Amino acid sequence: MNPEFKPEKIFDLNRKRYFLNGEPDVFHCHHYTTLLTQLAEDAKAFYGPEILFSAAEEAFYIALEKYFQSHHITSEQDRKEISEQYFSYIGLGLIEIDIHGKVEIKHSHLDEGWIKKWGLWDKPVNYISQGFIAAAFSAITGNKPGTFKIQEIRSIVCGAQTSKFTVEKTLEN
Repeated sequence: MNPEFKPEKIFDLNRKRYFLNGEPDVFHCHHYTTLLTQLAEDAKAFYGPEILFSAAEEAFYIALEKYFQSHHITSEQDRKEISEQYFSYIGLGLIEIDIHGKVEIKHSHLDEGWIKKWGLWDKPVNYISQGFIAAAFSAITGNKPGTFKIQEIRSIVCGAQTSKFTVEKTLEN
């Protein structure tokens, strides 16, 4: 039986905020994410890309882990499938996770938005997806955030058909 991601969206009228499965949610917009990514690029001297990666890892880890716990999803395979569905549901694109350390993004809203806005780029810029991948691997395998190093080895923003990532465990938990 394949698990199915069950989104529960709530709008808090008093606070003017959306929540997805009890966690704050911002509707995905490639205009916003490309501008945020460009800001991170501009702030390299201040660790902008690393900050964007870390923020994405932390936020996605909390959301995924909470979802897994509340829906009693314990197997790595089921957690992997829910993570893939979650990535698509929140508008980041289409991802395939191999829990043995490889990930492929077949469609990336951020990369495609970047290309439409500024054209191809000479290096990968998808720090948000890298943070998601790190969070997903931690939540899937029962590790803490900061456990996995993610490297984008092929990128849509650089002209490739798909983006590919390697995932390497860096800490023992």
